[in-house]
Amino acid sequence: MFRSLFLTVTFCCACSAAFSQTFVSSDNFSANTGTTPSAAWQVSYTPVFSTDTNINGRLEYTSTQDPADLVASQTSWNLAASKTSDSWNDSWVATVDAHNSVTGANSFARAYLELFNPQHSVPYPTFNISLRESTTAGGLTTETIRALNTPHDDGSGQTFADFTVAVPTDVKLRMAFDASTKIATASYSIDAGATFVNLMSVDIDNGATTWSVAPTSGFGVNLFSYSGNVDVASGQLYYDNFSMTAVPEPSTYAAIAGIGALGLAFWRKRQGAARSAA
Repeated sequence: MFRSLFLTVTFCCACSAAFSQTFVSSDNFSANTGTTPSAAWQVSYTPVFSTDTNINGRLEYTSTQDPADLVASQTSWNLAASKTSDSWNDSWVATVDAHNSVTGANSFARAYLELFNPQHSVPYPTFNISLRESTTAGGLTTETIRALNTPHDDGSGQTFADFTVAVPTDVKLRMAFDASTKIATASYSIDAGATFVNLMSVDIDNGATTWSVAPTSGFGVNLFSYSGNVDVASGQLYYDNFSMTAVPEPSTYAAIAGIGALGLAFWRKRQGAARSAA
């Protein structure tokens, strides 16, 4: 009996250790708290000509900007829980639904899911994936999904990869980090998360794409909105269903499977002994 109890407790502890990372978080933005998403989020950059509003069950970006203004509109919120060493030492996946239907002559609007180094004094290094709308003076609108890595403090060394969406649509943006290789991968889904397409991978800690300052104390995770030369009304650019979940290492799965197999073997042995005694 005591051995069975020990196996059960050990199994539960292993499962708890595998899924107890402090950075795990989710937000469907259903709490109406005005211009603050929720207590889980902190301001990254001071809003310029714009605001984020936690309404309509989503995080909406709106902007009123005179086309003569030379400064683009922007807002940015970062996830407080992600800034822990767990997000550097453990693997994880972060996703968010993004909608962008902003149009206007000579305008642009972008919705980002972004990784950055919160230990650094400037907003570099960063790695992000964004849903981008651009409209020419003639009214031609192009929707693009872009992954962009900026590894150096001065903004140099940028690399990017693009995918042009044939028909404007909602997109699920995803960032995944493999702690064993220190590789972050930006991907997207245009079928509500049924399938994801990898757009770009970055080795944060080694190689040509290495960040100049590694986020050893944890990643910052931003929802960053940016627009120019256009008013953005409610319902045109917003985020929904954010989640950041831990991905246990293969060794953790192996340990849990081993404990399960041991427990099954012990149970079978006890069953066999009971039948013999009968």
